[in-house]
Amino acid sequence: MLGPDHALPPRDWLTSLFASPAIGSAARRSQRVEGYADAILTVFHARRDMMPAELQAELVERGLRFGYGTLRRFFARRSHARK
Repeated sequence: MLGPDHALPPRDWLTSLFASPAIGSAARRSQRVEGYADAILTVFHARRDMMPAELQAELVERGLRFGYGTLRRFFARRSHARK
């Protein structure tokens, strides 16, 4: 049995804890890719028919390394259709 000094936190605190994104989640990490949005979109608009792997290779040549899922979410936030 727990003593009074081990009381459970209020229910609304638990709800807010689980409703917010976890520390280090994709929502917070997206700031990095968003910081390079102009460079990514420049490469994308130069040749819109390139495959995602080709886009990644072009970005690596510019010193930018992003995973497939990161780029997919980046374009989804902008409503760009990708292959």
